[in-house]
Amino acid sequence: MDFINNWSTNLISEIGAGSSQLPVSHAAASRLAAGGRYWMTITDASNSRWEIVELREDLSMIRGMDGTIAQEWAKGSIVYCAVTAGQLTDIFARIAALEASGGGGGIDGALVDVDGLILADQNGAALLHSQQA
Repeated sequence: MDFINNWSTNLISEIGAGSSQLPVSHAAASRLAAGGRYWMTITDASNSRWEIVELREDLSMIRGMDGTIAQEWAKGSIVYCAVTAGQLTDIFARIAALEASGGGGGIDGALVDVDGLILADQNGAALLHSQQA
């Protein structure tokens, strides 16, 4: 799951409930990182209904995330990146599990992802769970 600050745009054409591509401008799409996966919220102009989708940098999407349902959206509907309740619940559950286990993975105290793979920084060094006295 990736995040991007201040990303908001409008649909450049309508989409049906079964659509799997998000029609946004090239300028908006160009801000998404290669290989990125973002949870985006789609809402109507009156902000009265919502759908959360997982969006990939190729603009393909998984619809109806975080308890929402796939819906039809009119041209001009708003799409934005914001932290969702589901994301926070997942993050806090992972933190609690790591704290309870003292870390995890093959390196003592190493943080791991949902698949059990050790998380590393840009230099390849394992990210470690800090123990406070």
